[in-house]
Amino acid sequence: MTELRLHHASWLVPFVRYFQERDISLQRQLQEAGIEPAMAESGDGWIPKTVLYSFLEQLAREMQMPELGFVVGDTIQPQDLGIVGYSMAEAPTLGDAISAFSSMINLRVEENYCWLEADASDASQVWLLNQTSNSFPAKRDLADHTGLMVLANVIRLAEGPDWFPEQCQLQTSSTDAFRSLKGLEHSSFRFEAPATGFRFATRLLFKPLLSGNIPAEETQAWRDLLEPDESSLDKYKRVLGGLQRAGSRVPTLEMLAELCQMSSRSLQRRFQEAGVSFQELLQEQLFQHARSLLEVQELSVTEIAERLGYSGPHNFIRAFKRQEGCTPGEWRQQR
Repeated sequence: MTELRLHHASWLVPFVRYFQERDISLQRQLQEAGIEPAMAESGDGWIPKTVLYSFLEQLAREMQMPELGFVVGDTIQPQDLGIVGYSMAEAPTLGDAISAFSSMINLRVEENYCWLEADASDASQVWLLNQTSNSFPAKRDLADHTGLMVLANVIRLAEGPDWFPEQCQLQTSSTDAFRSLKGLEHSSFRFEAPATGFRFATRLLFKPLLSGNIPAEETQAWRDLLEPDESSLDKYKRVLGGLQRAGSRVPTLEMLAELCQMSSRSLQRRFQEAGVSFQELLQEQLFQHARSLLEVQELSVTEIAERLGYSGPHNFIRAFKRQEGCTPGEWRQQR
């Protein structure tokens, strides 16, 4: 028997709201698709993914709006994301918000995996990516366009509403519909990529989230990453740990140097003076992060290994046992 793929009805709400604000009713379209109008307005319940994606694609064609996913996605704020948004509410920095967002998406949204990845060509840039399995026949271009803009709104928590990514990629086929959205008209796109996402400045990870309670001059405090009475080595550990919690698969020396506002060579020299290497520091923070993930019972060892950047669970288990003297499963049982 084929498994029925479902999507939560809350994904429909912003589309219904978008047309309601323009005095356009979608009652007929919803009924023809077999979707209860009440469900689309309340966001309660579940819809087969094939039905959802077919409905959205048909709606875009009928309204002659190929840009619909980009436009509606641009309106979806973190507070609209239910429990995902709530988990981000108390985040002090953008990195913490991305960490909360990624953790909730990876735990609660079927067939999705969200993570940060270093830009191999530029240490001052990092990619926020989301990979979605396409194991069902319905076309999902519009849903992917929407998802890209939802990710962009996470960055806007720190950079403000006028921020737009300059370099993006989509899992879906080529389109120029994004050019209809002011802010994306000059962005460069790569299509049929292995994951959907965009590039942004690494330094933003430690920028505080914008809030009406924070004076504008205080939002620049992120530039000085040293805490009171904190040694440089403690600073490097904290920043590296923050990168890993934010979902970065394998933080690089260049990424850490960029966040600490120095050259890679200078940072390497600081490590030599302290009698440690970057790899030693990385391993220490890696296993500290591994232990915190093992405390989340919903995560399997395989999922944890993937989050930490291991090619498979067996490599993670061997490394963990070498470091801790027991397997991840044994450590979890002891806890």
